[in-house]
Formats: sequence, C-alpha cells, structure tokens
Amino acid sequence: MNNAEQHRSSITSRERLREIVGEACRPIGPYWPMKTFAYYNPLRDLEYLPFAEAIAEAQHLIGGNGFLPLEEYRQLFHQGRITQSAIDRALQRVGPSLPSPATIQIGGRTLHVRDIWRIHAIYGINELNPLLLTWTIALEGSIKRFRSDLPEHSRKSIIDRTIRECEKCRHEPESAYLHNLWKSSLSAFGLSDPVSGDPLLKTPDLNRDSESLPVEADFVPVDLPADRTLGDWLDCLTGSTLVEAINNQMVKWVAAFVDEGVAGWSMPSRERGFYSVWRDLAKEDHSCRLLGIPHVRQKFRELADEPEEVVIKHLQDLDIPKERWREYLSRHLAHLPGWAGLIRWRGDNPGYPAQQHYPIDPLQYLAVRLFYESGMVEGLCQREWGIAGTRSGLVGYWDEHSEQYRALMSPHTRITDPNTQGVCQKAWRLFHLAQFLEMTPIELHELSQTGISTLLEWL
Repeated sequence: MNNAEQHRSSITSRERLREIVGEACRPIGPYWPMKTFAYYNPLRDLEYLPFAEAIAEAQHLIGGNGFLPLEEYRQLFHQGRITQSAIDRALQRVGPSLPSPATIQIGGRTLHVRDIWRIHAIYGINELNPLLLTWTIALEGSIKRFRSDLPEHSRKSIIDRTIRECEKCRHEPESAYLHNLWKSSLSAFGLSDPVSGDPLLKTPDLNRDSESLPVEADFVPVDLPADRTLGDWLDCLTGSTLVEAINNQMVKWVAAFVDEGVAGWSMPSRERGFYSVWRDLAKEDHSCRLLGIPHVRQKFRELADEPEEVVIKHLQDLDIPKERWREYLSRHLAHLPGWAGLIRWRGDNPGYPAQQHYPIDPLQYLAVRLFYESGMVEGLCQREWGIAGTRSGLVGYWDEHSEQYRALMSPHTRITDPNTQGVCQKAWRLFHLAQFLEMTPIELHELSQTGISTLLEWL
C-alpha cells in the first residue's frame, strides 16, 4: 500500500470511528442546559425503541431502574390496583415468545404456558438460597403450611379434594397434602430430603426422556462481559479500583477545562481543545506516576496529534473486536454519565460561546479515558499475573484457571452438594408451583420427566 492509499485508509478509519462514537453517545442523554425543571431525559436518544427495551438499554448502560421493584408490583396486585387482565395483556404484548408446544396435560386439565407465566409474575416461583434451606424447612415449617400468598379459593379447593380422596387426612388435611406433595417433588428428581436425610425416594431413569431433563447452567464463559470495560472487568476479578481511578482523572481534567469562570485558576491554552491541552499538561502531572502505568512518560511522548488515532490505537492495543467498539465506548461514557452528557451537548452545539472558544467533544474525552485505561490495565496485568493487558491475554490466562474465574465472576454462587442444589433449584420451585396449580401429589408423581422439565423451563 503506497502513501496515498494509506492516507485515504486513515481518513476512512477516522470517519468511521466518528460514526461509531456518535452511535455510542446515543444512550447518554445531554445534561445541558439547566433551564427547565426536566432538563435531562436519559431516554432521549432511545425513543426509537419500544419503551421496555429503551428502559432495559438505559439500565444496562447507566444503571438505575425505570420500573418499580417486582415485589412492589406484586403488592399492588394484591391491593387490587393491578388487575389480572392487565397482567394478561402485558404478557401478550411484551412477554416471552410462545414456546412450541405451549400447552401441557396434567390430570384431566390442559394448562397453557401463559397460566404458568401469570402465576410466576404474580407470586414468584423462585429458587431457594441453599444457605436458608434448613431454616426454611425445619424451623419455619414451610413444607407444613401453605404459602402465605396462596389464594383462598386454592386453599379451599385443595383441602376439600384432600379430604375427599384421603380419609386419613381429614384431621390435618393441609399438612398431609403438603407432606405428600413435598415427597412427590423430591421424588420427581430422585432427591433425598435435605433435613430428615431420607434416602432417594426414586432413582431417576436416565434412559427415559434424557434429553428433556433440566440441565444445570452454571458455566461462565471466559471472555470480556458485554456490560464491562477491561478496567471494569479487572475490578471484578481483583478487587482493584481502576474505574474509580480513571474517573477521578477524568473529573479532574474535564472540570478544569469546562469551567466558565467559577474556578479561581483557569486552565491555560484551552482554546486548543481538550485533548491537545490535556496531552501537554498531563505529562507534567506527577500524580500519573501513582497510577501504575508502565513507562508513562514514554507513552505521553508517543501520543498522536489526533484523538481519533489515539482511540483507534488503544482499542486495538486492548484487543477489543471492532464489532464491539460501539458498546465498549458506550460503557466508557456511561461510567460518568453526567460529565459525558455535558460533553456530548457541547459537541452537538458548536455555537455555544464556551464551545466556540474551548472545544471539547466525546471523541476527545474518550481518547483521554482510553489512554488511562490502556496504561493502567497493562500495569495491573503485569503485576498480578505477568501477562499482556489485553482482552486475549486475560482470556488465555483465565481459561487456564476457569474454576477460580467462575468463583470470582459468580460470587453469590456457593458450591453445594448436588442433592442440595437440586432441592433448591428444582424441587422447591416445583413444590410451590404445584400448589398454585392445585395439583395433587399423585398427579405430580405421575407427571413424566418431559412434563416436569417443561414446567420448570416455563418459569
């Protein structure tokens, strides 16, 4: 490739990068000007999405919740402020796609998947924390009494049917029904009672419907998570504070640059633009030596004149795939959404007096931010493991230490024996779902492995 072709390729790369940065900015709402009561709309540039998707995207990037906690919605339902018909409409409009088949036969009844979804939405058929298993079963007595939120008509129906079908259960129909239902729930998976220590109630037939048996999904792939930067990822793996350190540097420099006469001392040479003045001043900032960036002075000398080239270089140095550049840059902007929103507004309004005199835009901001991240990631990886501070370097290292990686990335997952795990993840949910479906212990016992698997998959 001759010089002219290289020049054209470089121009094309810079233009494409500016497009990517523009796309990365879309979820970051401008925080300026503060002239009205509602001066900031975090969903402004996500309005092309359906509302629920826009809320999810904003939460993914900048945190915060666009909806009330699920438990509050359930309380509103029990108070009568949310109707069952409203829940059914919501499931049809924004619920999961219907599976095939969407029905299941239990006894003489045909249940639709939306029946299961409705129960789960209203009541919550959740797994049990293994740490609470003994207390919940032995001390709280949860397998001897109906769930407190089980509707009264379901309680009456279950008790009446239990009395009709079991003469011995007449005196204590509730506890008798639940005792037998719990045994059937354990038996469905060949599990022993975790409290009494009863042996396996049924040996599961691994040759029957083996493909339909639930599969444990505890595998955590070793790769940069979609919702993290490399600095963010390393903070999770090592307990470091790279993101906080980067944020502190960015706040220091941005606050000084965008000052409009409030600061006692004004940053010199701001008319040259944020990136250029930072490049000249930061190399004289002795606090950089405390950030753990190897050969920091040399890195400053090697900085390109154009921020586009700096962003491209560091994304390549960090080994971020091109198809992930947009989401990666969005995540960086989301680490300081307030400052990023102001900078975006300044870049979108070149006629603003301060912007005319002291230009700053998201591209310049990202060039500075990626400089700090690249250097600090490199330093931490070298000190901790003696590896390159890149995505591929980290993936290679943690592939060889996969068990430790899973423990670090899933800190709330405790290693438990298979029986306890099965009780908490499978039998417990089946036991509670069966109550809301008003299933008898015999119906549950006679349900095929395919049927059991289907019910749990629908939750």
